[in-house]
Amino acid sequence: MNTIARANVRAYLRRYIAVILAVTIGVAFLSAVMNFSTSSKASLANSQGQVYSQSDVVVQVKDTGKSQGDPEKAAQGLEQIDKIVTSNGSVADHAMYQSAMIFSLGGGYDPLTLYAVKGDWSLFGFKKLEGEFPDGKSIGISKEIKQRFKGSQDSSAPALTLGYSPDSDGQEQDPEEAKPQKYEANGVFEDSMMIDDLGLPLVFMDYKQAEASGLLMGSPEPVYLLKLTPGSNPDEIVRQIKTAVQKAGIEGVTVATPEQLLEQSMENIGSSMVFLTVALFAFVLLSAVVCVLVTSNTFTVVLAQRTRELALLRTIGASSKQIKSMMRTEGLLVGLIGGVVGVALGIALIAGGGSIMAWVTKSSTFQFAFNWWSIPAGMVLAVVMTLLASIRPAKKASSLSPIAALQPQQTVTVGSRKGKKRITTGVLLILLGAVFIGIGMAGPAVLPVEDDADTAAVFFLVVFLGCVLAFLGLLVVATFLVPFLVGQAGKLFAGKPAGKLAGLNAVRHPARTGAVGSALMIGVVLVAACLTGMFSLRATMNNMISNQFPIDAKVYFEEDKLPTDKTLENVAKANEVEAAVLVKPAKLTEDQMAETSCSALYVGDVEALKKVVPSNVPLPGANEFGPVGKLEEALPLKIKGTTLKPHGTASRAAVPCMIDIQTAQKLNIETLDEQTQIWAKLDEDVKPTTASEVIANAAHVTPQNLELAAQEKEAYDATIMTFTLIVVGLFGVAVLIALVGVSNTLTLSILERTRENALLRALGLTRKQLRSMLFLEAFLIAGITALAAVFFGTLFGYFGSTALLRLMDGAEFTIPWIPLFILWVATVAITMLATVLPARRAAKITPVEGLAVE
Repeated sequence: MNTIARANVRAYLRRYIAVILAVTIGVAFLSAVMNFSTSSKASLANSQGQVYSQSDVVVQVKDTGKSQGDPEKAAQGLEQIDKIVTSNGSVADHAMYQSAMIFSLGGGYDPLTLYAVKGDWSLFGFKKLEGEFPDGKSIGISKEIKQRFKGSQDSSAPALTLGYSPDSDGQEQDPEEAKPQKYEANGVFEDSMMIDDLGLPLVFMDYKQAEASGLLMGSPEPVYLLKLTPGSNPDEIVRQIKTAVQKAGIEGVTVATPEQLLEQSMENIGSSMVFLTVALFAFVLLSAVVCVLVTSNTFTVVLAQRTRELALLRTIGASSKQIKSMMRTEGLLVGLIGGVVGVALGIALIAGGGSIMAWVTKSSTFQFAFNWWSIPAGMVLAVVMTLLASIRPAKKASSLSPIAALQPQQTVTVGSRKGKKRITTGVLLILLGAVFIGIGMAGPAVLPVEDDADTAAVFFLVVFLGCVLAFLGLLVVATFLVPFLVGQAGKLFAGKPAGKLAGLNAVRHPARTGAVGSALMIGVVLVAACLTGMFSLRATMNNMISNQFPIDAKVYFEEDKLPTDKTLENVAKANEVEAAVLVKPAKLTEDQMAETSCSALYVGDVEALKKVVPSNVPLPGANEFGPVGKLEEALPLKIKGTTLKPHGTASRAAVPCMIDIQTAQKLNIETLDEQTQIWAKLDEDVKPTTASEVIANAAHVTPQNLELAAQEKEAYDATIMTFTLIVVGLFGVAVLIALVGVSNTLTLSILERTRENALLRALGLTRKQLRSMLFLEAFLIAGITALAAVFFGTLFGYFGSTALLRLMDGAEFTIPWIPLFILWVATVAITMLATVLPARRAAKITPVEGLAVE
């Protein structure tokens, strides 16, 4: 029977192509995930050890324990550590560095990571690419900063003005903090690949210069890089230094080899990597389930087309066991083919894709690490999927007697015993899911529980469980639901012969149509639910940002560069700006501010403010102040014998309390020059970068002096959309496998009906009508199934997002009509495209040729 099985795979290879493709996609997904996991760890290992890659032993000082709070003792502790490290006879050379976050002022490159180095620069892990090592007033810069200076009209060496904090040259400066200084770069180093550097550009400086410039403020945390003499044992030197440090009673010191530090670092990162890997494997499992459904349906179709062959085998003596073994062997062979191709494809995707990405981004971080386990794991998955998919068809084929195999097969219908049992199970699951969803949605409102974050999380899990149960019930009844919906939709096209035939053909085999619909429904429902949830989260986050940053743009000024009426006029007339207003903080006593329940109180022209602040924010009138946080708790404010009444609550919008400028002038309320601001209303859909440049130029300030709500929205929006695309892409693998199954089933159905199509042609159906019938049949199955899946996915997305976002300010449910429409169109279009070649082939066959086919 094995010989017959191999012959059948060769003979029916065209019909098994879709199965091989589905298995290939599923196995490639698994292989890619496994190789991605190992490559990510290798890339992290390659990058995390960058700074100490040239040393043999590393000594890290986090704090000196007993010296906390005593600068003198802290200095003594550092001197002891320095003596212990440098006096060891096995230490041939050493370097010491300290890192800190600093800021480039006026150059637009802040923030930066500073590395201040003392000793042998050759032990420092960052390679010097060109120029000299930093010395005195000169500094080194990373390649990223060097690239930014390219194309500048100034051909001299790059120069940066560096300060310890963003406001080092601003209105409030720490007396101990040195003023910012300008440094000239004479050396270029490689960019950082370390996670600890947060992807920031780097600046390198001599340690003494950095210390004298006030760039190393705070608790010193030096790191020593030691080069040992030839023949020295690094582990022994680590033990010696640890012992000396313990005897000195110094705490907070880590002594290790670079390999040991790297291992510790990878352990810290490992938990995040494990979570990511588990999440990806969950998507692999989902794709495998869809693949099993698709493969099983294909085997069932192929089995239906080979009933005469199976009957002949039984007639000439093949037993039921042999028939079952033959079917399973065919599944095994098909799975092995798909497994081999899938494993190779997954490896190629990670290796090639990572290399291309590294080349495009000009990064040396990526390091491909081949996961040998991906080969057996991929082959096992391929075999398991095809064997599981072949169980039911094999059992069905082996249970048929020769006579029964030549008779029409009975299918499970709504009225049959199996059909009633299946419908009952599905309905019970849906009802149980609805109960859980109802409890989760209405729970906090009807149950005596506190509606806090922990409670909301519990009720979200209840809703999620309800959605899962309802979804499983939906899949159980989909075998009957999809054919019913397709049949009802087919009646809309019954006016013409091709339309009527298409509707009848689409539901001729309910089990086959239902199985195809179930596979397609899994992927499309999940994608639709994901889109609905993520776009609702996006709308909610935008509302939250609008509340947190109700003013489109705020311009801050320094004390020596206060705005004039001309400055306000320039900002108001600038492109992208609709209106602008000048506001200043009122000069009140602490007792007066305490009575207002306001964190700040500003003076501004209320008429101008109405054009700038959101329309839902109530502004004060004469002898009023507001909007206050809680109107019922706010007390009147007495100023020079006049009582100002609190006015309005600013909803969730974070707008400070205001006093109309006329009221302030009447009461001679003084204002402070500190924190003088210009608030501006921007045009709709303005680009943050454009608005930042325009307003900064109009106000004669740097972009660092601006606060743009659009920038915050853009940052959150980019993050949410990136995450959405990733999740949709992962779910898209399941959709792709389902579409392969749909296309293959339709193709096999067309091939199966060759004689029937030829008979229709002989009875007068034109080639155009035949093609129209086949296309319409594909449209009905894919279109109606996808439409139903989008509806249920949106419904599940509504339940999940509403429960998850319940306590968030500005929670909003949004239906992403355009993305959902694109999802539906793409699903239908791919299915229709897959039907083009079989339909054309069927239309080209003449009635005589078609009727001659067995």
